[in-house]
Parts: sequence; structure tokens; C-alpha cells
Amino acid sequence: MATRRRTSSCSSAISKLNPGGAEERPTQQGKLQISSRAFRYLMFTSNVPVAFIAALSRPYLVCGTGLRMQSSIEWDFWCLIPIRAAVPCHFARSSDHRKSTAGSNQMDPFHYIHLSGDQTQEDNSSPAAARLQSHDIRSSHIGLFVKHSANTGRISVVVVNLLDARQQHLINEPLLKARKAIKQRSGSDAPMSPRFIYLIYLSSTLRWWNNALLCFNQHLVKHEKDLQEEIASETSAFSNRSKDINSSLHLMAAHLHRYKSELQRIDLILTELLSPKFDPSFLVEEGVHPKGLFVAQHSDRLKVENLISQLKAICSFADEIERKIKDILTLLFHQIQATNDKTLQAILMATQADTKLSQKISLQSHQLTVSMKSDSIAMKTIAIMTMIFLPATSFAAIFAMPFFTESEYMQALPHIWIWVALTVTFTALAFGVFFYVIHRQKGVDIEDEQDESGVSGEKKNM
Repeated sequence: MATRRRTSSCSSAISKLNPGGAEERPTQQGKLQISSRAFRYLMFTSNVPVAFIAALSRPYLVCGTGLRMQSSIEWDFWCLIPIRAAVPCHFARSSDHRKSTAGSNQMDPFHYIHLSGDQTQEDNSSPAAARLQSHDIRSSHIGLFVKHSANTGRISVVVVNLLDARQQHLINEPLLKARKAIKQRSGSDAPMSPRFIYLIYLSSTLRWWNNALLCFNQHLVKHEKDLQEEIASETSAFSNRSKDINSSLHLMAAHLHRYKSELQRIDLILTELLSPKFDPSFLVEEGVHPKGLFVAQHSDRLKVENLISQLKAICSFADEIERKIKDILTLLFHQIQATNDKTLQAILMATQADTKLSQKISLQSHQLTVSMKSDSIAMKTIAIMTMIFLPATSFAAIFAMPFFTESEYMQALPHIWIWVALTVTFTALAFGVFFYVIHRQKGVDIEDEQDESGVSGEKKNM
């Protein structure tokens, strides 16, 4: 009867901590469904250590476990269980997550991670059209405090579930299991093992972890398929799809490192549950030997070992996912390198074509220069011939004017020396001016070349 009253009071306590009206305010995120006054009263009456409350108030900091020996036959033990649960995402667009603080800081593994699914398809009737739904892997913690008296077999349990109030199915699952276990033991005189509440919550926790990693792996496979399609399409540029895959993979890798450290914390808790302080043999020296407790403790140890085996499988799965992320990142790096090589090859081909065009332009410029040089020689020849004949013809035309033809002196043949003297003088003067201008132009060109060579030399020295 005493056991029934104890289990009945435990069931009543659990019912009070999980009232039926808890679903009335499911949108209050990050808030316990209990008043501050009731919470302080619960912590005080249960003699909960301050370290446990501090760990609950700062779940972003890592913490271990705590054991207190109240007496030789009474002890209490607390721990904080890290949780990762995969829940369907109900946002229509991935960009909607950026509106919240946690959604815009997904690179921090303390916050949740959004895993985008396939785009909405019109035809979902066939199995091939089945699409991967978007999920959010959200983090949380569950605080467990257990006080046990080996003399009376009394067990006091305080559970603080920090899961989002919108995830009622996850919150209620271990509570329903605990109620069922208490009801099954209500008709038995055998005392309950202090490990039972840890076994219930840790079994649910490992199942949530397994589902989260499975969802993680499914989206990782999706990214690998998308990357294979990008490689098969042989795009010449790094597409936006590849950029999204790259950022998603780095985001998943950052969260996976945190997942593995949290799984190690669960392993430490399970290792603690196998320690002798939870066994009756730990208290035999004090003369305390509860009837039937050895059988229950042995059964619980087997259950803990089963959970440890399951945890090892989950950790192995996490290692596999980590290696897969590295392989996909390597494949993405090769795809980026191949894209860069194609781009570089296109640039080199364009440069080669530009070089050929420059060679053609240079050849045409050379031909133009040769042609201009030929024209220059012809013009010089014409100028020289003009300078030779122009003074003679000019003076001949002048002396042929009526002003000179009417003079008998100018018509006399011996006076032709006047025309010859003027022609020779002005022809020599024209040649002198011509050669002076040419010489001066060459001097200016030489000075310009020297200035250009000096400037180029200064640039090289700089």
C-alpha cells in the first residue's frame, strides 16, 4: 500500500507539472509553462542544487553531471540532456527564416538549422514525383533531477523540459511513458529503480537524435544529387545553385561538429548511470539491502548498456555523415576548380585571339608605314624637282612679261646671265631652307625619343 501511495503521489505530481491546459499557449517560445512562484517553490521543496538551476538558465554553456550524498543511504543526481529534434518547416520560403534572430544566425550551432527541401511540383501522383520536405533541426535540453532514498525506496523526480511549447508531441511522449511505468509498478511491492526516469528520457532522446541525423543525411544526399546534376550540365560559370550547396554544406558541417560533442555528453550521462552509486551493492556495507532491488538494478543496467550500444551506432552514423560532407565538399571543390579552369581556358583563348588580332594590326601598321615612307620619298622627289625647276620657270616667266620684252637690253642674248644668276641663287637658297627644316625636324624627333626612353626607365626603377 505504501508503494501504491508513493506511485500515486508521483503520478499526481507529474500530472500537476504537466496540466491539461499546457496547450492553451503553445506560441510562448522559450518560456516554461509554470509560474515563477511555482517554479521557486518546486525547487525549494525538492532541495534542488543551485548548479542544476544555473545549468537550466544557461543551456548554451556546456555542463557535466552532479551527484550529492545527503547521507549514507540517500543521494541525488542531476544532468542536462542535449536534444536535437527534426520538425517539419511550415515556412513557404527559406528567406522567411532570416526574419528571426535564430534563423538569421544559423551558422551558430546553438540555434536551429533549416534544411531546404525540393521545390513544389505540380505532379505528385507518381512515386518519382515525391519530394523531400523542408525540415528544421531544433536544439533544446531536458533537465533531470532525481533524489533517491535507499532505506525507504522513495524516489523524487524533477523534470524541466526546455522543448518548444509548439512541440507538444515530443514533450508528452516521455511523460506518457513515465505514467505507464508508474501504473505498472503501482500493484507491485518491488521498489522502482532510480534509473527508470533516465532510461525513459534517454531512450526518447536517442530516438529523436536518430531521426534528426536521418533527416540530416537525406538532405545531404539531396545536395549530392544536385551537385552531380550541376557537374553533368557542364556550366561555364559557378551557378547560384552551387553557391547555395556550398553554403549549406559548410553550415551542416558546423552543426555536425556540435552534434558530436552533444552526443559525447549523452555518453557521459549513460556512463554515469552504470557507475556503482546507482547499485544496491554500493550501500550493502551500510547494511541496507532493499528486497528485490538487485533484480531491478540488473535489468536497468542491461537497458543502459542497450542505450549505450544504440548511442554508439548513432555516433558511428554521425561519423559517416561527417565523412560524406567532406567527400561532397571535395567534389564541390573539384567542380569549382574545373569551372575555373574552363573560365581560364576561355580567357586564354580570348587573349590568344586578341594577340593574333594585334599581330595583324601591327603588320598592317608596318605596311602602312612602308607605304607612307614610299609616299614620303615620292613627295621629297617631287619637292626637289619643284625646287629645281620652280625658280628657273618663275624667273623665265617674269622676264617674259611685256615690261622686260620691250627693253632692248633685256632682249640681248649676252644678258641671259641675269636669269642664270637669279635662278642659281634662289635655287640654292630653297635647297638650304629645305635641308635646314629637315635637319631641325630630325633633332626634335631624337629629343622626343630620349624623353620617352627616360620616362620608361624611371617606371622600371619604381
